[in-house]
Amino acid sequence: MTPDNTTANQAIQTAYKALQNGDNLTARRWAERAAQLAPTLEEPWLILAAIANPRASLAYLEQAQKLIQAVNAPELA
Repeated sequence: MTPDNTTANQAIQTAYKALQNGDNLTARRWAERAAQLAPTLEEPWLILAAIANPRASLAYLEQAQKLIQAVNAPELA
């Protein structure tokens, strides 16, 4: 795990805690930070999708889907 992924995973955990506390603004900030640090992780995009408006949510879900498909592509080949 790279330092950026470690920091990103910490940011993801903080975002989840904020979501559990009903603090969507803080969750968004931490998820955005995680996405900046490790844009190839799908979790930040899924968190952002969960708290975004419908149009933005679709864009975040599409990003997560692309990442998941990229990871699973070698298995399908």
